[in-house]
Amino acid sequence: MGWEKVRTPDTPRLVLDEYNFITSFILRLPEFYRPFTYAKAPATKPTNCLNLDTRWYDFNDSFLNSGMTMREESGALAPLIAIIGSDGSGKSTVADHILEWVGRYGPAGRAHLGKQSGNVGRAIGQLPLVGAAMDRLIRRKADDVNDRLKEDKQPTLLPALVISAFTLRRKRRFKRMLAMRKQGLIVITDRYPQIAVPGAYDGPGFPDSPGGSRLVLTLARREQAMFEWMASYRPDLVLRLNVDVDTAFARKPDHRRDALARKIAVTPYLTYSGAPIVDIDANQPLECVFKDAEDAVARIMAERGYVLKQGEPAVAFR
Repeated sequence: MGWEKVRTPDTPRLVLDEYNFITSFILRLPEFYRPFTYAKAPATKPTNCLNLDTRWYDFNDSFLNSGMTMREESGALAPLIAIIGSDGSGKSTVADHILEWVGRYGPAGRAHLGKQSGNVGRAIGQLPLVGAAMDRLIRRKADDVNDRLKEDKQPTLLPALVISAFTLRRKRRFKRMLAMRKQGLIVITDRYPQIAVPGAYDGPGFPDSPGGSRLVLTLARREQAMFEWMASYRPDLVLRLNVDVDTAFARKPDHRRDALARKIAVTPYLTYSGAPIVDIDANQPLECVFKDAEDAVARIMAERGYVLKQGEPAVAFR
């Protein structure tokens, strides 16, 4: 088994899904103007404080019911295991493996908590005829925004709306993840929101700067509130995959090398509200990475009172 990731011929179709996402954002833009405060995760006996429709998680399965029973008896949500690291560190590969492996402890589910703006941009760049021109435009606009952020300036209105759109997308995914935990699923996440390093990946996109239009500053405040709320839910375990830039670029040749280098450099400084963090060398062979991840997860599952069910099939929901 190797690190290679198969790219399907219909990858550009990812762009079509984004149209629904953008339309949804425009319709929900008034949310940023309604007075609100997010309720942070309580210190003990956390519950899902969101009024979220969870019908598609209502699985009729005895194994799932056993997970809900364990949650009710313990008074706590099911374990939450976050896998973080730079692009090219193998997050998705490790998450898929751990999802199948941890299913032997009980019903498990996987959630992607990133905004995936890079994937959207690369999918647009693969479109026939207009892809190359759109790719150059996106890169130029992204560089302009990054230059303003480096100068501690708020982005202009259009980039600010784009940033807010992806924040709403991340919030929606996070709410779905909470619904999975409420159903008693052990949750494995690919990425996790953080507020330790502003401007770093999986963190707020707006700088902490008073400059900017009234609308942009309102969007920035709303985004910060959303991230503080998400970050208040501390994972039970964070698997931090560390990789060097040469290895990451070899695995992700369609990414910008300088962007990978920045993400790798900031990774050791990301903290998650004091959650236990286990560092794993993602440069080593995949089987070794899997083994290190399994050992770390086994320890936290034992601490939470879960028992490995030998001889039973794993139950995992994607």
